[in-house]
Amino acid sequence: MTLAPAEAPPLEALQTLQTELRWILNSSGKQIERSLKGSPLLRAGPFGLKRNALIVIANRQIHPLRDEVQKYLSHERLGSLAQWTPLKIQELEPP
Repeated sequence: MTLAPAEAPPLEALQTLQTELRWILNSSGKQIERSLKGSPLLRAGPFGLKRNALIVIANRQIHPLRDEVQKYLSHERLGSLAQWTPLKIQELEPP
């Protein structure tokens, strides 16, 4: 099965997404819990949100968040995903 490429989101939506993903990756678990208290987003927990953020960065090819991704390269549980993220971005780039 071949999936159609995702349509490019409007610039404003992309900037908002980048801001939110940056916040997730740069915030501590306690900061995330405090800010999202009562929100369904917290069901994934801080670790799950960070994991999901790395996946979104890869799938959406969000290059400006490279520095945030690199901070997780030595993370015990997210390191392998942080290594995969830039590889996925390169794989999806047009030739």
